[in-house]
Amino acid sequence: MNCEGTNSSLKKLRNKLRSLEQIHKECSANLRAREVEWDLQMEELTGDLNQCRLELNYKDQQIEKLQMELEANTDLPEKTLEVEEIELGFAERLKSCLNENQEMRREMEMSLLSQVEAEQNLKNEMEGLLHIVEEKDKIADDLKQQIVVLDEELMRTETEAV
Repeated sequence: MNCEGTNSSLKKLRNKLRSLEQIHKECSANLRAREVEWDLQMEELTGDLNQCRLELNYKDQQIEKLQMELEANTDLPEKTLEVEEIELGFAERLKSCLNENQEMRREMEMSLLSQVEAEQNLKNEMEGLLHIVEEKDKIADDLKQQIVVLDEELMRTETEAV
């Protein structure tokens, strides 16, 4: 009996050992799966950390750039005054040019009106002269006709006298 009890205990111990080995395998597999998951999380966090570092460097560069611009613009009121003086000078020159252009436009309008008036006078004078020429042509035609009539009368009187 002692053998049977020992066999039975041995069998139970073997079953427990197999059960423990199975649990150990499962734990090892779970541990490996968790290690893979942790590695992925670690890589992701490392990537996030690197991205944050890059953004931080970029922000630092932007801050430096803005500080340099700020230092360069400390004389901004003086530059603003210079710009205003330039704008004022430009506005005065623009106003002067505008006044000159308006005066020139008035002079050109007056000149054009004078030319139109002169052209109208010339046209009226030409029409008057054409009318006089037409009258003179009519008188000349009448005189030519009278000459022809007189020539015919003279010829007739000469032929009658002969």
